[in-house]
Amino acid sequence: MASKDDIDFPSKDPYRMRPPAAAIATGDRRDAPPPPPSIYTDHQEDNIEKRANSYLPYSNHAPELRPVELYIDENEHPTTTTAPHHPHVRLDLYNAEGASKSMLSAPALSLIKALATHPTHQHHDNNNNNASTTAPKSALGNPPLSSIDLVQRRRQRRQRCTRRMYILCWTIALVLAAVGIIIFFCWPRTPGVAMADKAQSIYLPADWGPDHQPSLRATWQLNVTLDNTQNWIPTRVHGIDFTMVDDATGVTFATGRQEPAGLIVLPPRAMHPLRVVLHVSYEPPSINDTTFQDLYNACGPKKMGAASDLDVHLQASFHIWGLAWKPTAVAQPESDTFACPTN
Repeated sequence: MASKDDIDFPSKDPYRMRPPAAAIATGDRRDAPPPPPSIYTDHQEDNIEKRANSYLPYSNHAPELRPVELYIDENEHPTTTTAPHHPHVRLDLYNAEGASKSMLSAPALSLIKALATHPTHQHHDNNNNNASTTAPKSALGNPPLSSIDLVQRRRQRRQRCTRRMYILCWTIALVLAAVGIIIFFCWPRTPGVAMADKAQSIYLPADWGPDHQPSLRATWQLNVTLDNTQNWIPTRVHGIDFTMVDDATGVTFATGRQEPAGLIVLPPRAMHPLRVVLHVSYEPPSINDTTFQDLYNACGPKKMGAASDLDVHLQASFHIWGLAWKPTAVAQPESDTFACPTN
């Protein structure tokens, strides 16, 4: 049996043909076919050194790994490209000694393949979408803002906002002041009312009714003065409703309107005299009614003694143009007592 020393292992040349197993088992190396002529006979050592960098899977030497620089040029017309199917990518693989002899890893090859086959329309769409923001700035040559420029710009923005708020506040204040002035001078105020301390009976004499059912029916004329000194512009009054009330009982016994009836224009800052016609009509529930007793003692026919004074007040409700409600003024007699006309 052949020993270990008799077997010729391919320690130097891994490509040399090995002897068949039968020849090794018998130990007869003469029966083995002669090996083919080696192509490395003359330059065996040089070839072995060159094969040290071989990347073949059956090489006995580890491949030499050297760093390789990868450049991507996104020009529209590249001059040098390793991916002919990708018009916007150029890969230049080189090292300091010239063309690279190193092996590219699988991720690098996958990246090259993806760059060569991947469409680039999305990249151009993104560039077109961002043209309004990034491209015009670079085209105009605006440099990026520094922190100082950003602070100044923020300060200027705050100053502009403050100035706008200042102008807005002043504008609102001026508008409110103008509206207040207009309201002060143009808003109609309720005129004051002053009444005389006596009235005159007109038309027919007063009617007191029968003794078993007393009543009072009469027509009085009363002089009234309207005080319009509080208004700065003329006051247009469409009508005034007057009512006379007994102060002791609070019962209304006479109503009337101004004469002549219709529109009244009260001059501003002035007094305006007015004649009022009052229609007295009161029917008490009994002869002992307090209001009827007051009217009869002050205005009725006197059998004996002097007539008593009548405590009354006059209410005036104004229909002023521009107002939806009817303001009311109250007038008292000038001497605090009212002398009604007697028969």
